[in-house]
Amino acid sequence: MANISVSGVWDTYVQHFNFTQLGWIFETFNSKAEDDYLMSFHDLQFIIEEWLDYQWHDVLARSEPDEKLLQRTLERNPLPLNFVNFVDVLKRYEAAHLEIEQHAGFPLETIWILQEIFDSHAAGSVCGGLKGKALFAVLHDLDIQFHTKEERQWYVDTVKRLDKNGDGSICFDELCQIIRTVVDMELLKKRVREFELIKVSKLPLDEVEDWNVLYQTQDEQGQGEMELIQVKDLVASIGVKWDNDFSVTVKQWLHEADENNNGTIDFGEFCLLIGKLWSSNLHDIRGASRKFLKKDTIVSLKGVHGFFVSVNEQGEVMARAEKTGPCETFTMIRLPSGNATFKGAFGKSLVCIDEKVECTGDSGTQFKVLTLEDERVQLTASSQFGGTLFANINGYVAISDGNPADEPNFPFVLIKQDELAKKCWSRLLPKRKPSKLVVTNVERRRARSKEVPVEAVPMSPGIQSGIDDMEKALEDNKLSRNNSKP
Repeated sequence: MANISVSGVWDTYVQHFNFTQLGWIFETFNSKAEDDYLMSFHDLQFIIEEWLDYQWHDVLARSEPDEKLLQRTLERNPLPLNFVNFVDVLKRYEAAHLEIEQHAGFPLETIWILQEIFDSHAAGSVCGGLKGKALFAVLHDLDIQFHTKEERQWYVDTVKRLDKNGDGSICFDELCQIIRTVVDMELLKKRVREFELIKVSKLPLDEVEDWNVLYQTQDEQGQGEMELIQVKDLVASIGVKWDNDFSVTVKQWLHEADENNNGTIDFGEFCLLIGKLWSSNLHDIRGASRKFLKKDTIVSLKGVHGFFVSVNEQGEVMARAEKTGPCETFTMIRLPSGNATFKGAFGKSLVCIDEKVECTGDSGTQFKVLTLEDERVQLTASSQFGGTLFANINGYVAISDGNPADEPNFPFVLIKQDELAKKCWSRLLPKRKPSKLVVTNVERRRARSKEVPVEAVPMSPGIQSGIDDMEKALEDNKLSRNNSKP
């Protein structure tokens, strides 16, 4: 099976949508897909309409897809669409649809806030709209900061592009579109940070899905953040005892994991914490979480001599393969008891008959999976004969009869082979969360926008340079429009 690298997961999926959103997208795509492809334009329209209602419920003037706009979106990725291309189409159509919305998909209460800010900075303006300094002051009122020259230039380019009528100033509807683009960029930066923290945590991405499911049970309001008491409830919910010693350790790690020092734990920081707990196996969190994380997993088993366990069509089991393929791939089925069975490539499961191992069973022998300190696993059969699975240097696979000479051959490296493009996010079905402007302290911003005139807002040399570039960009728009007139 093909694997997607960590960077590939980011490029393909997470740069467009967060883990939570991908749950809904994956489930809805599969409901219409045939052999992993979306075949018809009608089905595509249906899913996009469902997405617009789900993600932008009650805030869009038009919730049904624009057919011509959708056709243009499909020019880069025509039908049929696999999941990878569908995600790209969905994101590009969503962005294009929001640009034809008068107020860019903001709810009414956000529009009121933006209108007050716009009016406060447009008051007394000769053109009746916003220009350079006022446009940067709007960001100041919304607590959005651009720290680099590249970010300020991106903002200038965005304003220039969204000055649709080319009159050299920004009206209120154009401001809504600009702020929508800025908010999307802020959310992108948040996803970048979250994904970097997930990579640092070293949690497998297929398990990140499950932790996200659990995280949502405590983050009921969809704020993307949790307090300590919520973290405690979450960890306790999977059966980990929370005593004083555990509390002291976790508080220290939470302080370290609170990477942005805002006093709460977002999902990326939560993954950092779980990574620390997993590494230390504090209060046997590995055992508890394995029960919580139980699922069918595609794996290969690599013996101590570097060869993979494989099975042929006759059900013979050996360990002589140097690379993985269909014959070296097993479905590890986790059972409520905590044990696992292994189903091979030809639909049969590993069975142990005394010390002999073959792949001929319909149900399969249950194995106790013991994870060793070096993260390799030891598989002990729960059959009447018992014994531990081993593979010797000659590729012989069997169950130990208690011979001490077999012991060095016991451990296996359990390599997960999930094809993330098909597997990820199948359980992430979040509650609907309304679209909102990701800013805080509304009343303080309102007061500040009224009481502090734009001329009084302090500007750094970098911001002043951005203002100058903004003025020039808008003036270029105006000149271009005038020159195009007959």
